[in-house]
Amino acid sequence: MRIAAPLTLQVRTRIDQSLLLFIYVSMCVLIFPMIAGDDLSSLYFAARFIAFGEVQHVFSYDPVQFTEVASSRWEQEAAATGFTGYMHPYVQAPLWATMVSPLAARVSFPTFNLIFFVIHTASVVGAVVLVARVWAPYLLRTSYLGLTLVCLCSTRPLWDALYNNQTQLLVILLVLLAVERQRAGAFTTAGLALAIATLIKVTPVALAVYWLATGRRKEVAIWAGAMLVLGLASLLLVDPELSRAFVTRLRDLSTVLVMGNNNQSFPVVAYHLSTATPLRWQVVTMPGALSIATTAIHIGTVLALIWKFKGWPDKERDAVAIPIVLVTTMILAPIAWTHYFITVILFTLCLPAFFGHTRSSRIAMVTIVLVLATGFFTATSGGAETWTPFLAALLLLAALYLAPHPSKLPEAARHASVAPVGA
Repeated sequence: MRIAAPLTLQVRTRIDQSLLLFIYVSMCVLIFPMIAGDDLSSLYFAARFIAFGEVQHVFSYDPVQFTEVASSRWEQEAAATGFTGYMHPYVQAPLWATMVSPLAARVSFPTFNLIFFVIHTASVVGAVVLVARVWAPYLLRTSYLGLTLVCLCSTRPLWDALYNNQTQLLVILLVLLAVERQRAGAFTTAGLALAIATLIKVTPVALAVYWLATGRRKEVAIWAGAMLVLGLASLLLVDPELSRAFVTRLRDLSTVLVMGNNNQSFPVVAYHLSTATPLRWQVVTMPGALSIATTAIHIGTVLALIWKFKGWPDKERDAVAIPIVLVTTMILAPIAWTHYFITVILFTLCLPAFFGHTRSSRIAMVTIVLVLATGFFTATSGGAETWTPFLAALLLLAALYLAPHPSKLPEAARHASVAPVGA
């Protein structure tokens, strides 16, 4: 009788990884009946209005209450398409809604919700893989992968994102893909991925600014070219009235604060703590002093980055500076919903790689990270907000600024930090 050869370590690792991902996907399948898709509804209805030529209803919103839609046409469409959740106004680029309008016009909301839930569930897995490839390869080891999934699945940002079926998950994936492809030398893919992310949300433009500041001309040129093409497509495909409404909406949002209980941006936190304004989703004008303070912090961040990374090799500088740029841009924007802070969890799990710790030290640090993550991101009772995601982002930024120069890392850590992507 022939005895089967024992499985190799690599095969066993792949099996363990597949099992962990299967558990994660199974969890997502089980919770899908609870997924209302409130945030996704804005994209769905905006896309349908564009498809049916009712563009006047796309940017319908209450100027005082941010979460309210002004047009009754939205309620009629919700009743006709099977949406039973809470509708939110559409605030993204009209071209993005135009791109998905053929799909939205042909399917009910439950089907649309399912399609995007599959995309967003896969985006989380893709984000973990990309973070591991760029920053911390150890995250794909069985124990660390399990720890990463536990951190994500037991914390508020991922649950908020999945429950509302937030396209931010897709944006995070695209930004991380741009970082990974740029590091691998695939400049075209990097630029295109960032352009698509910038189309959906505005803040990814911070990565393009970083590329420009660090002399990544090819990536910036491809990104700018792709944005130009998207702009031309917008002129050809989007109703001019809709484009003007979008520009007006962006201008309005840049000068106001949305006092929501899960808006974790610095301006909102500062305004709430200084004025005791209740968090009831009302829109208030941003004070000039607060706007100046936010701008000053932006400038201070740039100066701190220049001072911190002077003399660092490019790859080692990018590894630490890019998370700082992305997280700082996120919390200084007027809107930083809790689900945006998924990146804070992922980058926090990479801290051992930045500090070059030994295996035993890594286990201890990641254990601390798990405690911090679950403590800082767990939803509080009664819907109250404790600004814990914002505080966690500050802790991460402080740790990143303390990351040692590559020359001070152990020899093995220095070689690992410049290893090719995927090595």
